[in-house]
Amino acid sequence: MNNNEITIIKANIQAQLDRASVAPICIAGVPGTGKSTTIELLANDLDMNIVTESAPCLTHEILSGLPDTVDASNYQANSIDGSIPKATVWSIPEMVAKAIRAAKEKSTVLLIDDFHMVSPHLQAYFYGLLLERRLGNYKLSDNIAIILTMNDSESAGFNGINSAVRNRMSILKVEFNFDYWLESYGNRLHYMVSSFLKTKPQYCMEDETTGIVGYATARAWTAIANELKYYSDDFILAQASIIAGMQVSQEAARAFQTHVNYIAAIDFSKVVASRELVDLSKKDPLDSIIYSYITNFINTVDDGFYLFELMNTNINQSAFVGFILGELYVKYTNQDSAPLSEGLTFVIDRLLSNPGLPSNYPNTSKKKIEESFNTPIDNLDIYMEKASEYLL
Repeated sequence: MNNNEITIIKANIQAQLDRASVAPICIAGVPGTGKSTTIELLANDLDMNIVTESAPCLTHEILSGLPDTVDASNYQANSIDGSIPKATVWSIPEMVAKAIRAAKEKSTVLLIDDFHMVSPHLQAYFYGLLLERRLGNYKLSDNIAIILTMNDSESAGFNGINSAVRNRMSILKVEFNFDYWLESYGNRLHYMVSSFLKTKPQYCMEDETTGIVGYATARAWTAIANELKYYSDDFILAQASIIAGMQVSQEAARAFQTHVNYIAAIDFSKVVASRELVDLSKKDPLDSIIYSYITNFINTVDDGFYLFELMNTNINQSAFVGFILGELYVKYTNQDSAPLSEGLTFVIDRLLSNPGLPSNYPNTSKKKIEESFNTPIDNLDIYMEKASEYLL
């Protein structure tokens, strides 16, 4: 997605929260373009909860609730035998109840995912949900916004939408935006995958298929990256094409294997251990991207000094310095889920002129920390200028 599309989605959410008479947005695009992920990121940015319902899994019970009976003494006079008749009452629909529970804490996005796969006999429920924000006798809280997603290709099972339902929603057709996805999400993936997609973005998205052979999408690469965390580096080196080939095309899988082989040949662990000051001006321009992932091997304060020396050696390689700073930023902003090593903590503390708090360096002596923070670092001002250029 691009910034204009993000602005439209945010405005629609805000309009719904303001109780304006607007049609909820349905985001349409090919599979794996990051539609649902984008809404999750937006909800986080807007400090909203998100409740996700998978449209193919919806049933009558989820949308209508369950029936029960109660005495209806007001209608006893209408009973032929004088008995107290029974009336049917319906429980609150599960989907509405889940959204209301979440909204008691803070404003909430109700995301109905893969709407193109909702069963035709269930589409009538969306007359009231999309227009009046209700299912049966139960309505959504005012601080709930409805967003839908759908895949709009025949290969994804799209068979059209009931015209009355279509008239109650607005459909935003989107294309996959690689740069937005990489900046917002892809940079956090396993470095083998994120470095591959940075250098070979043409393999991020492939034409969809319905056969046994897979096709690449942002979703597929995210799943592959998550799986790689459970393998050793040696196993990934030997089996990268098989691991990737279970989800993407054989061409993309082979390209990924070549990339893994290339990174393995560099051997970042050995480069860091030997303190090799690689001159990237003498290497392929793509190496400026690949070498930025050396940050994954900076573990100690001494490693941190080495990283500064490596950047200083390549101070005229703006792309490399920028990519290093970009990697540091991603790691800094995601340290809740992936804690920083002491080496990267040291680098970031020096860049930000933070004090060397011993509590941040449990494996480093207090004397070593004091000495390290009193040692001048060359070109700190230049690095911060590069950070402003590449990150802001």
